[in-house]
Amino acid sequence: MEYGIASNGYLVSSFEKEFSDMKPYKYFTSIDGLEQTNDEIRGKKGGFKKTFQALEYFKSLGVKNRTVNTIVFPGNIEELPELKKEILDSAATFWRFALVTPVGRAKGNDSFYLSNEQIRYLFKFIGKLRREFNVGISEEVGYLGCWDLMSSPFFCGAGLTNCAIMPDGEVLGCQMAYDTRFSEGNVKQKSFREIWQTGFSRFRQPQYEKECLECKYMKSCRGGCWGLRLVDRRCITDVLR
Repeated sequence: MEYGIASNGYLVSSFEKEFSDMKPYKYFTSIDGLEQTNDEIRGKKGGFKKTFQALEYFKSLGVKNRTVNTIVFPGNIEELPELKKEILDSAATFWRFALVTPVGRAKGNDSFYLSNEQIRYLFKFIGKLRREFNVGISEEVGYLGCWDLMSSPFFCGAGLTNCAIMPDGEVLGCQMAYDTRFSEGNVKQKSFREIWQTGFSRFRQPQYEKECLECKYMKSCRGGCWGLRLVDRRCITDVLR
């Protein structure tokens, strides 16, 4: 079993001994736009610089997988070409793009979601960038069909090969839909082994909608992202056309 850490980077250097004793295989952090945009979203002035400093810190520890995640929404999509320069000059080894999921401030707020035209622009941007840097797309985008952005059918490991342990001990199958209503158990109350072996039935025995079962893409798509199925935003076949 391996572990990774997702953090904004503010306090990671305070745990240098712990990270040295048990080095993570991955460091995962977020940059959601250029400095002003990112710091406004995160609500912390200086957060942009702090995030890049943390990437350098984990590089110095020898953590080989250092991922920057960017959630793309109408407020930052035009900044991607300029942000690209910052990412490629940083200690990041992988740039991951994500669409907005309906949690936190985005729950019930349609202004955070990209139009089909904007999604197509994002896919083209990623396609070109692949020639220069190691990039990818988050699981919630789902099946990408004929777009030259993935080489295999869609697979999300939520509850199958991975899960997320939240700061309060709750174990979630889907790390993007961080809603404790979908907790599989709490590591403060039972062992992780027991939770892993007995939980996650919603992922291991999924129930699909009728339109998914009848769709020609079903074998490759597998119903798309579980987190977005909760709010019926899982299907982007209109974008594929």
